[in-house]
Amino acid sequence: MASTLVGKKAVVIGAGMGGLTAAGALADFFDQVIVLERDTLPSEPVHRAGTPQGRHVHGLLLSGQPSDAIRALEGRVWQRAVPTTAIEDYRRRFTVLSTRLTGGRSIIHVLADGRPEEGFESVPPDLEDVYFGELRRRAA
Repeated sequence: MASTLVGKKAVVIGAGMGGLTAAGALADFFDQVIVLERDTLPSEPVHRAGTPQGRHVHGLLLSGQPSDAIRALEGRVWQRAVPTTAIEDYRRRFTVLSTRLTGGRSIIHVLADGRPEEGFESVPPDLEDVYFGELRRRAA
């Protein structure tokens, strides 16, 4: 994707998650993005007064690269369109990672080492599959 510069400088106020996300999005469209933060940013991960949510317990923290977590699921995520009324039956029989309604059809993602049954097709895993797979693993 070729970007078009909108200007020379953009200023973002706050180096929290929202500010850094905005700065990342703006970086393709400005020569320089300046992030203003009232706190002195530490050189290592620590709790900061300006981010009180940072002290919340985070129940799902994975280490390593996201690509490694995705790679670990390769060949194990299967997809199928099913009637919405059948989703609970699939949940009883398989490890259903997620369901979504797309174009009026219910699409399920199932985690299995082989094809769960006829009608399923293998799909490339994504971070959503990693997230829900980890939740299912921890709940078991």
